[in-house]
Amino acid sequence: MLEVSVEVPKSITEASGSTTNEALMTVAAFMLSAGVRILKLASPEQLLQDEELDLLGLRDWWNADSSTNVQPDFAEIKKEIWPGDKFEGDRFDGSTFPGDRETYYKMLGDVVTDAIKIGSPLGTLRAVVMGTQSPDDLVRICSLISATQLFKISPQYLLNRLRWFVSRELNPTAKILADMLMFRWFGPPDHFTRITPSIEPRARTTSGLMLIHGTNLWTRPDWSIPVSGPLFNYVQKVRPDLYGSDDYFRWEGGYTNYAREVASQNLSDWVGRRCLNGIDAITHSHGGNVLMASTKSGASFSKVIFLSCPIHWSRYQPAPLSIEKIVSIRVKFDLVILADRGSHRFPKASGASEEILPIWFVGHNSTYEPDTWRKYSLDRVLI
Repeated sequence: MLEVSVEVPKSITEASGSTTNEALMTVAAFMLSAGVRILKLASPEQLLQDEELDLLGLRDWWNADSSTNVQPDFAEIKKEIWPGDKFEGDRFDGSTFPGDRETYYKMLGDVVTDAIKIGSPLGTLRAVVMGTQSPDDLVRICSLISATQLFKISPQYLLNRLRWFVSRELNPTAKILADMLMFRWFGPPDHFTRITPSIEPRARTTSGLMLIHGTNLWTRPDWSIPVSGPLFNYVQKVRPDLYGSDDYFRWEGGYTNYAREVASQNLSDWVGRRCLNGIDAITHSHGGNVLMASTKSGASFSKVIFLSCPIHWSRYQPAPLSIEKIVSIRVKFDLVILADRGSHRFPKASGASEEILPIWFVGHNSTYEPDTWRKYSLDRVLI
């Protein structure tokens, strides 16, 4: 499935049974939301906006009682949906639902529609299980992410399915989600590069702005590298005080709370040694949580622009008065943030202002692309 920028999403009733890219994105969003709703990982007001849920036709379903005494069994639900399933072995070749694509989505649409109308947790569980057999990468990985939280699934079963994703050319969002799930369950590969920032003392510079990259799943986050980084070069034209020395801040980028904890300590030390407390910053994704955590050990910032930040306020809430101004730039119903089980919105008490781009579902990384900044005239947030 191609990556498509959706400006007007399909509602779940329109999407159920359809095979258009726009419809499949809504189905994928439903599958990711299912795990949050049933497990009550976050309240609706923390995670998503009511107006976004309304446009997707998910608000009533989202707010319905999701409590259940049913102990879900992945294999039993699969057998109920299609008897004689043959996909439980150790070998997996990418096989999906045993039938043609149109038939599959018609059946999935019926299951999803029932789950929405009835509001039954069991109906939602059936939809997630069926989604794991989708012939489309995005729907399948979103379903698999929720399934790993809702059911007891063997690591071997999961690894077999994840191998299908890592062996293929995927659209950008599906690739990020597959990598996130791989790292969450199995950790980084042996060759994963660990970066320790230089913390040599330096005299105070005239720099008034710094960039902080997010999670580094496989490749170096090039956007923030001085001289060669696309967003670095773009921002520097507007803010010549952007920090660009060869000891610029970077961190390992590990997809764990511990990696972010270590990075936050390094950031606090880095800022302090350079006498840069009160500097402005642009962060992407979990780089924003690294920054917020660093304020607990003494770092302080003036304006911070958070790009596509998954908000985990209870864990990464900044120290009082440590950030003067918060600006959040994001897309709507960001599938990567939802897969991370983070909130899209800062709490009202934070005083954060929002720039919500007219893009749905995909575009987690587009917030650091110069073309996005040009298209939506984001230079104004730098002043």
